[in-house]
Amino acid sequence: GSHRGGAEGDIELTPAGAVIGESAARLSGGYMSGWTYAYSSGVEVTGAALNIAVGLPPGELRPLAGRTSAERAFISIPGVISSIEGLAAAERVQGIRNIFLRTAPGSKVIFPTNNMEKCGNIISCAATRREAVELAEKASRSIVLRMSPDNRDTESFLFGEVVESAY
Repeated sequence: GSHRGGAEGDIELTPAGAVIGESAARLSGGYMSGWTYAYSSGVEVTGAALNIAVGLPPGELRPLAGRTSAERAFISIPGVISSIEGLAAAERVQGIRNIFLRTAPGSKVIFPTNNMEKCGNIISCAATRREAVELAEKASRSIVLRMSPDNRDTESFLFGEVVESAY
């Protein structure tokens, strides 16, 4: 029933055929609408949606570019970040458009249960899907999150429940 405005859907290709997972009258969340689709197609869907919301025509919606963009996240186990290494190396990977860092030394982190709890994201853009994925993964592998030692949350995650010593 949606005829004007943003629309988002998730479709999974299964052995039994395509299965619709979600359909919503909104733009896609995460980095899809504002970054990956815009980089790969040249179409600024967020701007188009804002135009529609204020009664203006959406603007050009036909893809202007034929590229591919990939997004990869980096995560941590629970604890406190003592340092972040490799950001400069990740930034030097040709084709990396953005590195979104959501943690810093001294930050308490957890093993993520949703997108907002990840430590950061990297977005690439390249001529092919394979190249975009390889670039994003190469940049992700450059980043090392060092954990503070002697942290109960880290030890519990790695070794099970930590029991305080009586000594």
